[in-house]
Parts: sequence; C-alpha cells; structure tokens
Amino acid sequence: MKASEEGVLDKIREICLALPETNERVSHGAPTFFVRDRRAFLMVLTNHHGDGRFAIWCAAAEGNQGVLVAADPERFFRPPYVGHRGWLGVRLDRGLDWDELAGIAEDAYAEVAPAKLVEAARAAGEVKEAQLTKTDHGLLPEGEGWYVLNTKEAVWRESAEFGRYTRWEGKDEARFREIGINIGVMQPGQPACMYHGEEAQENFLVLAGEGILIVEGEERPLQAWDFVHCPPWTKHVIVAAGSEPLVVIAVGGRGKPGLLYPVDETALKHGAGVERETSDGDEAYAATSEVVSIEYVDGDLTP
Repeated sequence: MKASEEGVLDKIREICLALPETNERVSHGAPTFFVRDRRAFLMVLTNHHGDGRFAIWCAAAEGNQGVLVAADPERFFRPPYVGHRGWLGVRLDRGLDWDELAGIAEDAYAEVAPAKLVEAARAAGEVKEAQLTKTDHGLLPEGEGWYVLNTKEAVWRESAEFGRYTRWEGKDEARFREIGINIGVMQPGQPACMYHGEEAQENFLVLAGEGILIVEGEERPLQAWDFVHCPPWTKHVIVAAGSEPLVVIAVGGRGKPGLLYPVDETALKHGAGVERETSDGDEAYAATSEVVSIEYVDGDLTP
C-alpha cells in the first residue's frame, strides 16, 4: 500500500473505530472493520486480484447499490463475492469527499449493528445548535451546527457594481462545505457578478423584479418566479432590468475549482464582462470596488 493510501486508510480507520463496539482485523487479506468482532461492515482493498482499484467494500441498504452504480459508475461498483448481498464498492482513487464517505461508513454500520448500538451511534453524533454572534452588521453564525437565521438579521455584503447580498453563513467551520447559496438584490442595470462559467452547476430563482439572463452570449428576459438552471460550464450572468430592484436566490455546488471568465460582447455591453479571458477571479474583479459588510437595508425584501 502506498503512503498516500495509508493516509486514506488511517482516516477510514478513524471513522469506523469511532462507532460503538467496533474493531479492526485483517480478513481475506484486507483491513476489515467489524461490529463486536463478529459482523463485518466495511473492508479496504488495494488492487484486489489485479482490478486496479483502491476502494472500500461495505454493507449498504437494500437498493442503494443499484442506484449509486447507475448514477456514478466511475466511483461506485458492485463488488465481487459480496455484491449479491447488496454490498457497495466505492473507489477511493476517484476523488474523496470525507463527509460522504463518513456517511457511507455509518450507513454500512447501521446495516449490521444491533439496533441499540445504532441508536447509541446516532445519539453520539447528535448535531448541536451553532451560535449566532451579534456584529456591527448583523448576526453571524460561528462553528458547526444547525441554526435558524432571519434573512433581515443576517450580515449583508454590498458592492457598488453588483448590489447587495447575504449568504447566511459564517467563516471557517460555519462556512457551507457542499453548496453556496445567497439572495441578491440588484438595482436596475446592476449585474449579479461577472459573466462566467464554472465546473459546478448553478441554479437561480427570481423572487421579484425583472432581469436579463445573458447565457452563452444570448439574452433572455426574466421575471418573478422564473427558474434558471445552468449545468457545469454554462457561461452566464444575470443583470437587473426594468424600474424596480431585482431579487434573486442563487445556489451552486462547491468543491469543484474550475472557473472561466470569457470575453463576451453581450456581457460587456451590460458592464458584466471581462475584456481579457481569465480563470482567475481576482483578475476578473480587479477593476471593481471593494465589497463591504453592511446591515440589511430596509425595503430590499418585501415582508
């Protein structure tokens, strides 16, 4: 096993052995994790019989194997010997999402552990409430955990070029790891950002006002309750139009760093494009004003 694979095994070991009454021993030549040293729930295999995979095989709920393999056959597979029992194969050499892997391991444990142990594991993993700290500009979440935050009480951000927005998140552990989400308020003529495409998908919902969607160099009008879906690498930007503010919720995946700001004449016409193509966000926004923290501005959102 390579040093990098040893590091991955150590992390998997940490996840599995944190569950109640688990242990590890070698079984069929592979590090294997058991409940009460009797029932295996997860194995780590390297190049099993020359298959070229660094992967885990683990117990899975009925039906999960088929759904996941069909959805992403590059990462998930039906392992030999145990696949007929519904076990799932997960490649560890196709990118790692540790939150996802921890969930897969916990689900595998739940498939074979006695009900009382599963309840104990879930109680130990109870998600606590995060703290909302009062700042000069509104409430800011701190630390991991669930919370309820009124949008008008959150910290907002403002840019002279791109309007106002809030992301409802904090910094460090209070930053959302899997998705980015914000609600933006743009005055007529203001774009939401610079025209771009990115490796993760993005979606938008118009709540109020009128706008123009510039997508792949074309213009499309937008009005309240229009929904916009942009698959990965769709080049796009939304610009406020009409006579009233445009209010939009934006959601996008995180964890995929690819980004491109292409030159586009339609976007430049609306003040929402770069004059030289770049994949550097700092370069794309270099000529724009500083984004500052503010309190919610009365009237931006209807009651």
